[in-house]
Amino acid sequence: MARDRTRAPGASRQARDTQRRLARSSRVARKHLVVTVGLGLLQAGLIIAQATLLAKVIAGVFMDGKSFADVAPLLAWLAVISVGRGLAAAGFESAGRFGAARVMSELRERLSRHLLLNRPGALQDEQSGDLVSSAIDGVAALENYFARYLPQMVLAGIVPVAVLAWVVQYNWESAVILAVTAPLIIVFMVLIGLLTEQRTRKRWERMSRLSSHFLDLVGGLATLRANSQAYSQAGSIQAVGE
Repeated sequence: MARDRTRAPGASRQARDTQRRLARSSRVARKHLVVTVGLGLLQAGLIIAQATLLAKVIAGVFMDGKSFADVAPLLAWLAVISVGRGLAAAGFESAGRFGAARVMSELRERLSRHLLLNRPGALQDEQSGDLVSSAIDGVAALENYFARYLPQMVLAGIVPVAVLAWVVQYNWESAVILAVTAPLIIVFMVLIGLLTEQRTRKRWERMSRLSSHFLDLVGGLATLRANSQAYSQAGSIQAVGE
């Protein structure tokens, strides 16, 4: 247990360093991040405007006794903003997925080039399964990182401040409540992230073992068939994958 505790800070630093290299090493990643964050900020601004107009409509009708004709202009703007919010949300998702696909293509190309130039015999050694798994499953696992995590990480540092600054103009008591409760959300997000990290690491280890074992079986398939042992390996593949 003590060894695990001493290893954790180093693992965390390594994870942070890996995230920085991923974000900085790809020019495509930086470009798509700017576009995606811009659309995310637009969406957040429209949400704030929508909430403000909705509050004015509700307060005007139920507290000030205004008629439908009085709030009709606000409702029209509310409809326009709702459409714009939907378009911004669709653009945010599309830009993230498109940028992530380009980044994954670039990473696979760089990995293949590195292996062919610096380690031409890598696919023949005992770690070939890990390399194939990294090139296919490992890079594919980064899709949500580039499409959602990076943009949301930037937005998480901007949007709450903007919302708090907007709310304090209308009701400082509500702003204080938001300022007190917001850190609790971050704490729960950290706890969820730690649990997800553990499960992802275990899943990756199982996939690496399964990929290496499967490629070893394929490489020795002729020998297994010669000894009538080819079909008996299905159980071993299932056991390794569990």
